[in-house]
This record gives sequence, structure tokens and C-alpha cells, in this order.
Amino acid sequence: MDKTAIANMALSSIISTRTITSMDDGSVDATQLRLWYEPTLEHLLRQHRWGFAIKFRELAQATVGTPGFRFTYTYPDDCISIHKIVSPCGRWQRHSVPFKTVALEDRKGIACDLQHACIEYTCRPNEAFFSGDFVQAFVAALASRIAMPITSNAKLYQAKSQEAQLLLSNAKTNDLGEQYPEPELPSKYDEARRLYGDDYRGDPWQR
Repeated sequence: MDKTAIANMALSSIISTRTITSMDDGSVDATQLRLWYEPTLEHLLRQHRWGFAIKFRELAQATVGTPGFRFTYTYPDDCISIHKIVSPCGRWQRHSVPFKTVALEDRKGIACDLQHACIEYTCRPNEAFFSGDFVQAFVAALASRIAMPITSNAKLYQAKSQEAQLLLSNAKTNDLGEQYPEPELPSKYDEARRLYGDDYRGDPWQR
């Protein structure tokens, strides 16, 4: 499965006789699909912690700091949404270390009080990793976005929007069935704050 295949599935669901050769073929259809493809995909990826899009990595420290925080890291280029910030050995921490998304000089950053911080996040995955259920929901959602610009048919837009919501709900349910629930482990950060007070801003993993 690739971008063109998904785009053609969306297009053919509103106009069965038309397809595109690529997202850059210059046609009106391709222009609308290229305009809406990534925004629609990002919107759906933010709706749920899709198993095929969850990624873990250690953050790279930024060259500038953030007032009020001990450490500032660069925001991963492929990050759609952050789930939590954890220590290198805390992959299964249920709770995130407190953090804030900030603007650096030339990109986004992540500020927190944890040294060697790692991130669990939703990435922008390759289309080959999409589940079949997600593809169906994405196709319907993309079709709803291009329905009005291409067909000017409000009823078709409404029908595709409703279809997308139903397929998205089904995809979320099926995706949860393929994920093992995280164990109920206490947050070391919360435990440190309990021991040292609510104003504690240190690094509990260094104690």
C-alpha cells in the first residue's frame, strides 16, 4: 500500500471512473488529494495510540535551554504526538515525567527535568505499516475532505464523514485488541514528589 493507492481508493469512492497516476500528475483530483492527504492522516494519527505508529527513542539534547527546566531536547522530526517522557530504563512507566513543548530558534523542543530522557510517541509511519482497518478509515476520511471540492455534493460529503467516523471507531477497537495493557507501575517521579514535597523538581533516577 502506498500514497497513490490510498488516494485512488478515496477518489474512486466518490467518482468511480477516475484515478490519478501520482499525487503530482497535475490534475485537479491530484491537487486536492495532495492538499488534504497529510493533514487528514495527521488528524487520524492523533485520535488514538495506534500500535503500528508507536515509537520509542532517546531524545537529543538541544544547544539552548529553557527557563525553569534543567534540560531541553529537540523535538523528533517524525513525531505526531507525544505520549510520555520516561527514563532510559523506564519504558513501562505508566506516568510521564512532567514536560513542556517549547519553541527553539529553528524548531520545536521538549523541556523537562530528566537527564537522558526518552520519549514514547506517535510517529508518521510508512504507509506499508498501516493496518487494514486504519486504511479503510483513512480512505473514507480523505474522501470526505475531497468530496466537496471535487463534486460539490454536500450529501456525499456527509455520507463519507459518517462512514469515516464508524470505520475509525472500529479501527480503534481492533487496534486495542493487539496491544498488551501497560502494567500498573508507580511513577518514580510521583514517588519522589511524595517523599520530597510538591515543589520537587529534581531527577528521581539520580537518587
